[in-house]
Formats: sequence, C-alpha cells, structure tokens
Amino acid sequence: MDRGEIYACVEKVLEGQGFEVYRDSIERGVSGLSHGFHFVAKKGVCSLIIELVDTPTDLLLSLAKIYDVRGFTSILLVKEEVLATLTPSIQTFGVNNIISFKTLEELEVKLKRALGAQNLT
Repeated sequence: MDRGEIYACVEKVLEGQGFEVYRDSIERGVSGLSHGFHFVAKKGVCSLIIELVDTPTDLLLSLAKIYDVRGFTSILLVKEEVLATLTPSIQTFGVNNIISFKTLEELEVKLKRALGAQNLT
C-alpha cells in the first residue's frame, strides 16, 4: 500500500464521520512555529490532527509538533514495523492515540474505533 492509498482511506473515514478534511494543513504552535500536518479535520467544536509516520525519526518529530499545537486531538498512524522499534520510548511520552496497522482495512477499522473512543463521531 502506498501513501496515496493510505491518505484516501483516512479521508474516506473522516468524511464519512462528517468531518471537513484539510490535507497538508499548517497550524501555529504555542512556540510561535508553524507546523505542517498531513491532515487537520474539523467537525463542530472538534479539531483533529492526523499524521502518517513512516520512520522512527518521523514519529519523534510528529510528537514534538503535536505537543506544540494546542486545542487538537491527535492521532498518529504508524506502520507496525516502525512502532515496534520505538514502543519502549513511546510509553514515556504518554501518547494514547497511536494507531498501528498492516493493511488499509485494518487502518479503517482502527481509525473508526479511535474516533468513537474519543467521542469524535
């Protein structure tokens, strides 16, 4: 599966849940820096950031960006093999919204479940 297929899956799920979806959105952090995110989705008062993570370095950079931006619920989408290399480190960050996946079908199911668990549907 390529990045385009993953993006299409994420958009389908978010739009199916009534979100307005913005790809490659830029948000300003409390530090004053502007951060690019793969997806920003909005529905009513709910604002959501979703990042696709391809490497361990990307994961750490995404965590830093998310902590700098306030007022958003964040979800990181991480391929299982990438997450496996960092699981002990991730636990120290206290991040709960990390979705690991192997297939598009698994991604769709887990993303819908995460949105429901956060009362975002």
